Amino acid sequence: MIKPYMREDECCGCTACKSICPKNAITLQPNREGFLYPQVNTEICVDCSQCVKVCDFQHRDTETKTFGDYPHVLAVRHRNKEVVECSTSGGAFTGISDFVLNRNGVVYGATIDNDFVVKHIRAVSESDRNKLRGSKYVQSDLGGSFGSVKRDLDNGIEVLFTGTPCQCAGVKSYLERTKTSMDKLIICDFVCHGTPSPRLWKEHVASLQRRYKKKIEYYQFRPKVNGWRNHTEAVVLKDGKKVYKPAFIQKHKQIFYSHLALRKSCYNCKYTSIFRDTELTIADCWGIEKKVPEWNDDRGVSLVLINNKKGEKIFDSIKDNFEYRQIDIKDFMQPQLQHPANKPKQREEFWNEYYQHGYKFIVKKYTTCNFKDEIILAVINLLRRTGMINIVKKIIRR
Repeated sequence: MIKPYMREDECCGCTACKSICPKNAITLQPNREGFLYPQVNTEICVDCSQCVKVCDFQHRDTETKTFGDYPHVLAVRHRNKEVVECSTSGGAFTGISDFVLNRNGVVYGATIDNDFVVKHIRAVSESDRNKLRGSKYVQSDLGGSFGSVKRDLDNGIEVLFTGTPCQCAGVKSYLERTKTSMDKLIICDFVCHGTPSPRLWKEHVASLQRRYKKKIEYYQFRPKVNGWRNHTEAVVLKDGKKVYKPAFIQKHKQIFYSHLALRKSCYNCKYTSIFRDTELTIADCWGIEKKVPEWNDDRGVSLVLINNKKGEKIFDSIKDNFEYRQIDIKDFMQPQLQHPANKPKQREEFWNEYYQHGYKFIVKKYTTCNFKDEIILAVINLLRRTGMINIVKKIIRR
């Protein structure tokens, strides 16, 4: 029987194998860490090997290569200040996606649904597109996005697909293998730091829902409440209040930066290079204060790599919506453009302790806990349960 992958670090979960299977014999199922991996129904599999052939991740040539005169590297910021404020960095994604939506096209990208699942959706309007803005530090569930992209292209609809480099490589390989015309396809990846566990993300949200009595309306991975450079995560409650100061909200961020909960393929990433197979690449433009000091206002600036002629033509069509400067990539090089995420020595210990002792244990051991915040929240919850909260509020107002 054909198996789409042999080791977990050889599978990035892009869904290309599932999408191309002619018998629908492949489903994506979560492993113990919560990451989706293909499973083959042996009763209907016909060993056609399409799932193996379509896998860009396993067949990727990791030798250094160049793409002619590309990439062209720009520091970019949207002229609309509101767009910049609502974006993780400088609003490049909004400008690119507006170009497609204004031509009656569709945009694919990651959002957080009502159950706090990070997933790819198809956006046909500005309001739906706005759900795709901003970083999501969890691996998104692609669902049936690849097949949907193919149907749109077959119907002559212009498509912008955005995602991690491995997701973008997956959709491109799938479309090539199915002989789908990509004339109306624009692929935009982003500089990825690695994808953390959806299982731990679910645990994090559940812990916050218990604390706030399920009053969370939305989660923001990088609102600019403390400026662009300060990665602060926040929850928006149903009364509209944005909460970001308690240390327990920041625990997901700390696990993300520890690299302990990344997908195994992230330590074996094949796409950490300045030479990309997409039209455009976007990222934070770290280092802007050194080379373009007049933009050093902590509002956010995007790094944009123009990777081919199609990407150059697209940016030329939208450049009036931006302030932009041509820059040298050597001055703005990031680790994720040079090598995969480093695998921590404690990764196996981390997950073993999670399986044995649970989420609360690893959070206390591997993140910085602020016990003052814990005590304050416990007192507030006690006052709510006893009905004393309104009395205390009246006393404070006096």
